[in-house]
Amino acid sequence: MDPMPSRAARTAYLVLTVIFWFAVLAGLIAVLHRLVGLGQDSGFLTLPATVNVADVGLPDGFEGGGPLPVNVDIRDPSPTLRAIATVPVFAWWALTLVGLWFLRKVVRSAAHGDPFRASNVSRLRWLGAIFLLGFPLATLIGVAILAAIAGVLAAIPPARRAARVDVLRAVTTE
Repeated sequence: MDPMPSRAARTAYLVLTVIFWFAVLAGLIAVLHRLVGLGQDSGFLTLPATVNVADVGLPDGFEGGGPLPVNVDIRDPSPTLRAIATVPVFAWWALTLVGLWFLRKVVRSAAHGDPFRASNVSRLRWLGAIFLLGFPLATLIGVAILAAIAGVLAAIPPARRAARVDVLRAVTTE
């Protein structure tokens, strides 16, 4: 163990610690936003979805083909629907926190002057597993949940739902 670790390693550890706690706070806000409507009217749940352009009347001058990204507002969502819609956000938040935690531990050992510890090998293996298995799994979970919610949306009467076209998102995905 080096009695005088490098300034770069200590700075990296400090920056990762700040990023970790920012991710904790941002993820908590995102989960609470989906779960209880934090930051919006709690009587609505806004979810991303796609619709066929032929089903939506676009303003004059707009042309589009294929799926159009929209935000769907659901009036008076059930607690079950809110909980289901929270699962993808929570999965990404949990993976991000675990990945940052392991990365922070690796950098901390470097900041203490001992980066070649045996414990760092297992931490790096866990990081690899998160990147190779966790993130694709979270993506599949998100797609499956949104597909299930799309089926639920079809059953909700039109008076309780409304679609808003996110023009910036529609333009940037083309």
